[in-house]
Amino acid sequence: MHVQTYIRILPFSAQHAFALVGLAVVGTALTGCGGGGANSLTGGSIPTGNRASVTGTALLPGSVPASGASVTVKSLPGGNVVARTTTNSSGQFTVDGISTSADLDVIVVASNASTLENIVSHNSLNGGGSPFNMGDITAQTSIVSAALRLEQAPAPEDEDSILSNQGALLNSQVASQNYSLTVQQQLVGNPNNMNAEALTLISPVANAALSQFNAQPTSDNASAALNSVLGYLRAAHGRDFHITTALRTALASAELATTTYTPATIAADLKSAGQAQVTEVSVSAASARERQLLPALAQSASSISPYEALIIAADVSANGGFQCNQNQINTFLTKLLGL
Repeated sequence: MHVQTYIRILPFSAQHAFALVGLAVVGTALTGCGGGGANSLTGGSIPTGNRASVTGTALLPGSVPASGASVTVKSLPGGNVVARTTTNSSGQFTVDGISTSADLDVIVVASNASTLENIVSHNSLNGGGSPFNMGDITAQTSIVSAALRLEQAPAPEDEDSILSNQGALLNSQVASQNYSLTVQQQLVGNPNNMNAEALTLISPVANAALSQFNAQPTSDNASAALNSVLGYLRAAHGRDFHITTALRTALASAELATTTYTPATIAADLKSAGQAQVTEVSVSAASARERQLLPALAQSASSISPYEALIIAADVSANGGFQCNQNQINTFLTKLLGL
């Protein structure tokens, strides 16, 4: 079976060079069938069970093949190493016997210590074709992967849904940055620089996801917007809390139903959750502050949407939020959503 991969191509110049082939983390279509040896980079046989061969090409900034680089493949969310190999002179590699039931984190370390990465959804592997070609692993896929890890780390239970609907949003945001060749080299050469840059993407991606939902209020967009909001709170602002499946479903349903609340209602429910000092005025002030950071929240005008209510309750006080703890968040949302 052959793999047909959707790609995004950026403007190319001497200072803005990305090898942008096969960047889709999700949305891969599998068509046709073909043959080839077990170690071939094209074609391949149908694997038995839920195993497949996976291939890719590691390219350093400037489209330079990462020759002789070490490749480590980990399963997610556990991070267990499932395969190791080395790239050839063209930066290509193949690993065999990879389970198609888990998401993959592919990490490439070049001889100059530069690190490339690509996180691949198990949905892309589940068509059963072998080998699955993930395309090029580049500076762009590395930035996207770093941002995904930042969002996934505080909530491994949401790992799969974050990958399935945040990958495209992050790809788009990274593509819009037009990183220079020098910046790309600095990012892949230093994990701290990479993580710091990835962190700057979280808020604009959250705003983009909210804007996308406002324009097209579908269930998929509601899920993507909620994951982006949670990433904004947990990754960008360091809040450590979890949302149960029941609360996630109720939040998304309320958002889809265009339910809104007054500041007085939010204040009353926050008081019920243990925020004794909250007032209608302080809720309105928190809303105004959050809308400066996420302008797409202003879609609800003077009223407050379910997602904005979550942000107001959970965000850090420095951003105007009430910094509720886990129990308070659970109590507040249960009360607000009528559960």
